Amino acid sequence: MKRVLIISFVVVGTAGAGLGLMRLFPDLFSVREIVIHTAAPLSEERVRSWLPKLIGQNLWQVSGSSLVGDLERQSWVSSASIKKEFPDRLRIEVLPRVPKAFWSSRGEVWIVDEKGKKLERMSPTSARDLDLPVVSTETESVEQQWSPADAVLLTQDFQNAIDDKFRISELVLSDFPYFKIYLADYRLELLYSLDTWQDQIPVTRDLLLRPPSQIGQPRRINLVFPKKAVVSPTLSQ
Repeated sequence: MKRVLIISFVVVGTAGAGLGLMRLFPDLFSVREIVIHTAAPLSEERVRSWLPKLIGQNLWQVSGSSLVGDLERQSWVSSASIKKEFPDRLRIEVLPRVPKAFWSSRGEVWIVDEKGKKLERMSPTSARDLDLPVVSTETESVEQQWSPADAVLLTQDFQNAIDDKFRISELVLSDFPYFKIYLADYRLELLYSLDTWQDQIPVTRDLLLRPPSQIGQPRRINLVFPKKAVVSPTLSQ
C-alpha cells in the first residue's frame, strides 16, 4: 500500500511540476523536432504527410494515443508508436505492411499484404518497382470461395517449393480447390489442386527441366490428379 501511495505521489508530483513549468515557460516544451523511423516501402516524407501540424505544439498537450490511432488507420501502416522526449522532441516509429502480391479483381488491381489486405491501387510506378506475382480469379463467384490470405500464402508457398529457376508470374484461382500457375519467362500453364499440389512439385520440376522429347517444351501441364501429369503442347482456351 505504501509503495502504491509513493508511486502515485511521484507521478502526480511530476505531472504537477510539468504543468507548473508549462505555465511559467510556455515555450519551453514547444515541439521543435520530429524524428521518424520507418522502413521501405514507406518513407519518412510519406509518414510526415500523414501528421497534423505538430511543430510549435506543447509537448505535454500532444495526444500520443490520437496520433497512433490516426497513423494506424493508414492502409500501409501495421503499427505505430509515439515517444515524447522532453523538452522538445517527438519520436515516431512506424512499422509498414509488406506488399506480397497484386490482387486483380473486378477490373481493379490492388497491392495486398500477406493477409490479402488492400494497401493501394496498382500504379505504373508500383507495377515497375514492385516485383510481385499477380493473384486473379476466373470469375467473380470464384473469389467468394477463396480466402485472400490463403491465396497470397499459396503464392509464397509455391514459390518456396518450386526450383529457384522458376518464378511465379500469376496465380489464377478456379473453383475451389483448383488453381492455375503461370511462370515468368515461360509460356506455360500449370493446373493443380490444393489437396495435391505439394506432392506434384517433384513431377513439375522434372517436366520443366526435362520435358518429353516427343512434344518438345510443354505449354500446359495438368497436375490435378495424384501421381499423374497430363502434358499438352498447347495452352487452354
